[in-house]
Amino acid sequence: MPEQNYNMALDSFFHVAKSDVRLSSTHINLFLVLFSHWLQNDCKSPISITRKNIMGEAKISVATYTKAIYDLHKFGYISYSPSYHPAFGSLVYLHLSDT
Repeated sequence: MPEQNYNMALDSFFHVAKSDVRLSSTHINLFLVLFSHWLQNDCKSPISITRKNIMGEAKISVATYTKAIYDLHKFGYISYSPSYHPAFGSLVYLHLSDT
């Protein structure tokens, strides 16, 4: 995805997020960490993540991570497919064009 397009996608997310009263700064922070991983993955979904890595980057606890990632999924900002296997990462699809 060209730089201009992902800038527009991020702008679109912020436009929607600022009027979504369900979102807290934790949700936005977590989304930005996921967005960063999506950029590192050449703007391709899904991204494979590990809870420990994402929590460290977002500087949040296990309970906060769990609630926020499921909220983002429930609210339609991402699709989250958790992996309960320690050797495999969970899959996340960012819904950038839907925001």
